[in-house]
Amino acid sequence: MTDSVSHTGMTVADTEASVRFYCGTLGFTLEESRSGEWNAEWLSHLTGQPGTHLRIAMVQAADGSRVQLEQFVSPVLDPEPSSWAHPGGGHLCIEVSDIHALAAKIKEDGYTIVSTPPEPVPLPSDSVNAGGFMMGVLDPDGHVIEILQKPAGR
Repeated sequence: MTDSVSHTGMTVADTEASVRFYCGTLGFTLEESRSGEWNAEWLSHLTGQPGTHLRIAMVQAADGSRVQLEQFVSPVLDPEPSSWAHPGGGHLCIEVSDIHALAAKIKEDGYTIVSTPPEPVPLPSDSVNAGGFMMGVLDPDGHVIEILQKPAGR
């Protein structure tokens, strides 16, 4: 049985660029003690990739949720296009208290809002979060990040 989710892992091309996005733009904090480089046989076993060498940045949201940003130093593979709609794709949803301020920060920092129009939109009355707002954003590697602001009082 599952007890909890320890973290979500996302493969990135450049941990420094990803830390700028997740910490500098979205407001996560970098966990220095859980970040660094690892090159060990157990990693090759875990990933199924011989000679695995990882550069990891563990970032944490205010509620303690963690995202592990994993850059494969070795092996280096070409990115594979993915989207939210394709099987194997996915997204990370984060909750915020001021989606409009974050949207402005995302635009100011030069990141892509994929929602149409490219701004927060109200959630409809039949949504579990009716009265809130949402939008989709791409991180530097094209991972879809859903930004959700729940309605007041939820």
